[in-house]
Amino acid sequence: MRVYKPSPRVYLHAAERLRRPVETVRLVSANPFDVIGAEAAGMRGAWIDRSGNGLFDTLAEPPRMVVRTLVELADELDRAAA
Repeated sequence: MRVYKPSPRVYLHAAERLRRPVETVRLVSANPFDVIGAEAAGMRGAWIDRSGNGLFDTLAEPPRMVVRTLVELADELDRAAA
C-alpha cells in the first residue's frame, strides 16, 4: 500500500531511513502543508517564507523556525545547534 503526505507514516519512514528518532529530524519547506504534516508526526519544522508576508496556513501555527532564505536557514540552524 502506498501512502502520501500528510500521512504520519511518510514522515516516520523518513526518520527510520535516517536512523534517527522522529523528534530529532527537521523538515524544511516553503510549503506550509508539508511543515504542518511533519510537525503533526512529531518532527521539527522550518518554514521558508519566501514571500516574506508571514501568512502561514490557517490550519496550524507557524513552526518555531521561520526564515526567508536558505542562508538565513543555515544561520538559524547554527544558532539552534549552539
